[in-house]
Amino acid sequence: MRQSPLRVFRVQCEDEAQFLGQVAARIARKGLFLEAARPDPVGTPIRLRLELEPAGRVVLGEGLVVRHGFGSRSGEVVRLVRLDPAGLQFDLGDGFTGEPTTPPFSVQIAPAGPEWRRDPRKSQPPHVSAASLRLLGPEGWVGGLRPFDAVGPYQLLSRLGSGKRAEVYLARALAPREAGLLVALKMALPDFGPGSAYGDLFVDEARVAALLRHPNLVQVLDVGEAAGRLYLAAEYVQGWTVAQILEALRARARPPDAGFAMAVALEVCRALEHVHGRRSLDGQALGLVHREVRAGNVLVSGRGEVKLADFGLPSANPRRGSAAPSPEWDIHDLGALLAQMLTLQPEVVPPLAEPSTFNPECPPVLDALVRSCVLPPPGQRPPSASEVRERLEQIAACLPWTSPATLGADLLGERLECDRRDVAALQAEAARKRSGKKAPSREQFGVRARGVGLWAAAAGVLAGLVAAAAVVATHF
Repeated sequence: MRQSPLRVFRVQCEDEAQFLGQVAARIARKGLFLEAARPDPVGTPIRLRLELEPAGRVVLGEGLVVRHGFGSRSGEVVRLVRLDPAGLQFDLGDGFTGEPTTPPFSVQIAPAGPEWRRDPRKSQPPHVSAASLRLLGPEGWVGGLRPFDAVGPYQLLSRLGSGKRAEVYLARALAPREAGLLVALKMALPDFGPGSAYGDLFVDEARVAALLRHPNLVQVLDVGEAAGRLYLAAEYVQGWTVAQILEALRARARPPDAGFAMAVALEVCRALEHVHGRRSLDGQALGLVHREVRAGNVLVSGRGEVKLADFGLPSANPRRGSAAPSPEWDIHDLGALLAQMLTLQPEVVPPLAEPSTFNPECPPVLDALVRSCVLPPPGQRPPSASEVRERLEQIAACLPWTSPATLGADLLGERLECDRRDVAALQAEAARKRSGKKAPSREQFGVRARGVGLWAAAAGVLAGLVAAAAVVATHF
């Protein structure tokens, strides 16, 4: 008989009493969401292992897949149906009956195990402080927010993701000029509001990012404050990340696509050329460095656009003990991204695998370019994204060309269509809920402008950008 699949979750829970009195009932009523490209069928029994943090306890039990998807995200919702007394590290007592109740908060949950640890930079679940935990609403959104709530001049539709200091939502604009415009709305957690170190960083970096306008960069449209929380509105790109496309290629045991890799790398080069070359009004170089050039931050839209994203937070601050920011950091990450696309290796670690060993279409000159970006000390790498682009264009002329959008649609087109249907349904429901209501102004929302308009920054921001760039620190 086939054994039920095991799912491991880390659950934010302070102690046994909290688990027995609140958390268990919450999981029985609301369930846990596990992101997965191919969710188990509804009704599938699941073995659950709940790792309580920071309580340091493990709970075993049985769950059931009750539905698929969470907003536009692909996955499954698993509801707890029975705790295993033999798998408890403390006495069950009468604390959990299995009857749904209404606890005063939702738990912050992140999957554990190999899937979570795939990216070493995200080896731990997002941290949520006790103060923020008490504010989690019924949907698990910080601050008690719910779907279709208004935040500043935006209406929330679904949550796209979360980090240590911020959450990102899909939202639509309510202001008459931009009514219905979809944005990715990044909101700082309540602990990192105006006046905090991260809050000041959030605003400074948003101002810098708003000055970067290029077709290969996700655009920052607005930044402000509402209900004591800072927000940043960025262009919403409906499509796939390069990481998702590479994962789909691996899952289908398909070979690396050199044409796709070259097409993406060339567009990323153009984005980096703009970032590295940005100057102030008096002609001084701003020294901007993106610092997060990786597969998860490169977006491919269904219309064929390739955009470098980090929700508008490039950095002008030193790292790794350097005295000044250097484009060579981005050159290294660009080379690592190119190597991943050409080899389908999840990580690029020494010794570097030659792309030609995975794809005979890759000429030796391409192997040499990847090595020059990744392996040497910074001073020996190509000096600019412009030089890398020129070398890539020469190589690409000898290789077959693959449209990133065509490959994405071939691998993940069904998922994109599902996302589009979900977004359309969310927009229709949002409009229904606001029908008959006049779109409130920014003043009615209690919004304070933070120095960035929807389409251009003030000239004073440009004039003071060099000084602002000097204080920008590492983002979350």
